[in-house]
Order: sequence, then C-alpha cells, then structure tokens
Amino acid sequence: MTMDNNQLLRQLKDDNFLTVPEIAELMGAKFNTVRCWFKSPESTAYRVTPDYALSCLVYALHLKRIGVDPVELRADKGEKSE
Repeated sequence: MTMDNNQLLRQLKDDNFLTVPEIAELMGAKFNTVRCWFKSPESTAYRVTPDYALSCLVYALHLKRIGVDPVELRADKGEKSE
C-alpha cells in the first residue's frame, strides 16, 4: 500500500519525535498551514501536504543530522554581509 503525502508527513513526524510547531519552524511554514496537513480528511480544515513541503522537511532533517541548523541558515540569509 502506497502512503499519500499526509501519511508520509505523519510518519516523518513520528519517526523524528517532532511537534507540529517544530515542523513549521524547520520548514519556514505557518503553523496553521502545517496543522491543517494533520487534520482528518473529513475535516473542512484538511489540506493535502504538497510535494515541496515534504522535500523541504526531509532536507531540513538531513541538515540537522549533519549538525547544521536549518532555521539559522534561513535567518543568516536575511543578514547583509560586510
């Protein structure tokens, strides 16, 4: 049985012991957007997790594993170099 994106996202969350706020921060996404990806498909707030969101989370988790903070990278990008 093939998992859909929302199931894959839930699996990544569970495997990496992440919370919804942590996922949102790692991805640079809004909390409410991420929260809707975890809603029941019967809920009117339910949204399908886009492919790019899964890729973004996977890349962020890889960066964390090699000791690079993806949140810091995003913050550094906004600073001007001298």
